[in-house]
Amino acid sequence: MKNKIVRQSQAGGFQGDVLLLHIDALPNGAKLRKGKDARILARGEVTGHNHVLIGDVEVYDLAGQFFAKVLEGGAKLVHGGKDAETDFDHFQQKYQPGLYVYIPQVTEENEPMLD
Repeated sequence: MKNKIVRQSQAGGFQGDVLLLHIDALPNGAKLRKGKDARILARGEVTGHNHVLIGDVEVYDLAGQFFAKVLEGGAKLVHGGKDAETDFDHFQQKYQPGLYVYIPQVTEENEPMLD
């Protein structure tokens, strides 16, 4: 199933431990993330793999909560190694233009659960 787009969504969707849900507006105070790692939503501490948004997308941060603004060209959520934009290892979740919030999966101890 390598590099296969499994699902396309405007309402939201998930990839492993990463859940993105559609929202109506960005919250006040959300800041555009910049730099090399700006589109990384989650890092796997054990595997070193990342969940990364690629395509026509901007990622915003408000107190550690991430928001995605998917623009006209759409975006994909991919999972892969240190350079997940070119080295992804399994399915991609495709997103239509819109606003989304990243909801991390948590353990009983309220710590984010990453692969």
